[in-house]
Amino acid sequence: LLDSNRLSQAIASYCKVDISNVTSYVLGEHGDACMVPWSLCTIAGMPIKKYCTEVLGIKKEKLQAELDAIYSGMVKSGSKVIKGKGATFYAIAASVSKLVKAIIANTNTILPLSTMLNGEYGANGICLGVPAMVDGTGLKGVVKFDMTVDEKESFAAKIASMNKTYEALGLK
Repeated sequence: LLDSNRLSQAIASYCKVDISNVTSYVLGEHGDACMVPWSLCTIAGMPIKKYCTEVLGIKKEKLQAELDAIYSGMVKSGSKVIKGKGATFYAIAASVSKLVKAIIANTNTILPLSTMLNGEYGANGICLGVPAMVDGTGLKGVVKFDMTVDEKESFAAKIASMNKTYEALGLK
């Protein structure tokens, strides 16, 4: 949730729109080992790649480098805040507040949360950040979105890396 909020903020800033117009997800592990399924990212319902080329006029051949820069900035943003303020408690508090609001209001909100996966997205017996439905009882279930072939391969690599970590720690 924290990384997805940071990504949405970075996208909103880049696209010069209010963050409420952005939907994005960061999947996998918090920090450097995460991935962004850009095919799921939208600006006011328009896929980000279409928005950037058609609305912002960014050339298709330049777009992936721009998205990579947004991703890189999002990954590094936490360490920048820590260097500047000593901690990232405000962003964490905002994320917790969003989650608690979804539970208390019983909103059936889809949020990117870390949860135990049991076959979803090809992962089994590990915790990773994925889109999840949250209601008044807490996490209702994992929401499986379709991704591009490249995104599925990237996420599979992140899952394999986490499996190795779990095995090295004796957790699997």
